[in-house]
Amino acid sequence: MKSIAPLILVFCILSACSSNQKSTQEELNHIFNSKYEHSIISKGDNLPNFDRRKDSIALFLVALHENIEPREFQEKANWTDAVLEERIQFLIDRGWLMEDDQGIRPTVFIASDHQGKMLFKHGLPLSEDIADAIEKEIPGIMDFNVGK
Repeated sequence: MKSIAPLILVFCILSACSSNQKSTQEELNHIFNSKYEHSIISKGDNLPNFDRRKDSIALFLVALHENIEPREFQEKANWTDAVLEERIQFLIDRGWLMEDDQGIRPTVFIASDHQGKMLFKHGLPLSEDIADAIEKEIPGIMDFNVGK
């Protein structure tokens, strides 16, 4: 019986690894097969000097946002080690990635569809409160401007 216990333990570990691999692969397939909205909120002439949609850079950022390891994305995208390192350094140099003790992560805002819906749900009441407060102040603002 003692010899079966390590075998069961190894089987459980391998099962957990394969189910994690499957979920990561499913997530990567989802990322590669989805359409994304690319919006930039910018004031002035400070747009990025590169096309974030070219060379799967946007997909790479989404994968990092979803906590997918860079090497796993690299396999899916068929990037060589050199290409992966080049893209990481490129994004770090442009301020779109940061590297710290947690690894590399995007510094730009990325939200999944679900996260966007949740932000909208929580932000709507706040925006209504702000709009109400502004509407209450409009007569005072108008009086101030007329008096000038």
